[in-house]
Amino acid sequence: MSPVLTTILISVAAAGLAWRLVRSTQKSRRDQVHLQEMLAANIRLIVADAQLVPNPAAGVLTFVGHWQGMRVQVQTIMDTLAVRKLPSWWISVTVAEPVKVNGIVNILMRPAMTASFSNFHLRPVAIRTPEDFPDHAAIRMDRPETVFPEEAIRANVDMMSDRRAKELLISPDGLRLVWLMAEGDRARYGVFRQADFGGRVPAPAFIGSLIEKASRFRDGINASREIAA
Repeated sequence: MSPVLTTILISVAAAGLAWRLVRSTQKSRRDQVHLQEMLAANIRLIVADAQLVPNPAAGVLTFVGHWQGMRVQVQTIMDTLAVRKLPSWWISVTVAEPVKVNGIVNILMRPAMTASFSNFHLRPVAIRTPEDFPDHAAIRMDRPETVFPEEAIRANVDMMSDRRAKELLISPDGLRLVWLMAEGDRARYGVFRQADFGGRVPAPAFIGSLIEKASRFRDGINASREIAA
């Protein structure tokens, strides 16, 4: 094959790849808008007054509203920063009401890699994980005098054994659960480095079940006698 013909074929192939990339990027943007609209609709079936609030972080959508009279936050996080790992799509639900703890308690499942949405690795105090907690759980707190409400957490800790469970964050201002919703399509990420989750959005029942779990955890801690009021 002549050098000229080789150059022409390479140019044609490169142009074809560039066109596919442009089309794929355009489709990805349309899909993101559609996904956001479906997500908002599903959240509002559970949190009727949910409003989308600005968030400067890329890939993060944050909705705030009320559920059974309590302030709640529902947030979705597209994590594409993990090395040697498919993009992950997380859902975070927070019951933003007072919790009877005297500091921050953070439980992270499978903490081998830093989670972009969590400050777990910045908590300075690591404590032993109780024997009957999930084997893959690690616990950190903000300071030595923070009391770990072990019995209150144990009463509901079985839900953290779900392979999709990632984080439980307890603070005086509220309680948060983080759950894995989906992992990105391997082929699309490998070729175009795009996080494609197949257009799936969390169902209203799933969103509601996570808020109920967070509320149950909070109720258990607030009813506990482990921490003085």
